[in-house]
Amino acid sequence: MPRNRMIKSEYWTSEQVLSCSIHARLLFIGLWNFSDDNGVHQASYLRLKAEVFPADNFTIEEIKQWIGELIYNGLLREYIVQEKSYWIVTGWKEHQKIDKPTNRHPLPLSQLITVTNDFNRLPLEDNSTNNRRGIDYQYPSSSDERKRKRKENKENKYM
Repeated sequence: MPRNRMIKSEYWTSEQVLSCSIHARLLFIGLWNFSDDNGVHQASYLRLKAEVFPADNFTIEEIKQWIGELIYNGLLREYIVQEKSYWIVTGWKEHQKIDKPTNRHPLPLSQLITVTNDFNRLPLEDNSTNNRRGIDYQYPSSSDERKRKRKENKENKYM
């Protein structure tokens, strides 16, 4: 399913992007609309041409050339999972913020390992407005105790 995607202003002046032809740059933006929420698209030149340039007389050979430019300049990577080829946008996570991601295509194994390692190494940001209880927090055992705690919390909130 096509999605609306963000194009940051630095896209237009990126040397990596400017190293590609104008057709490859336009194809790249179009690819974002038809990639899943991880920046993955099935590696099908015919399908991509039909999605991005449905009314234009570009050939499959031209699409292959432009995809080659994107890969050569490090904007796109091709990988295979269970004998199927996919393209992944290399800087996807930096430039696209997805609220409720859904995946349509499998990620490359290296991407899965990176995601797992980053998850284990990096602290989670807490942008929540809710106060979190620490691990040593003792939950009240009885309903009377819970009521008393709620009352104390309300009183302390306004002090």
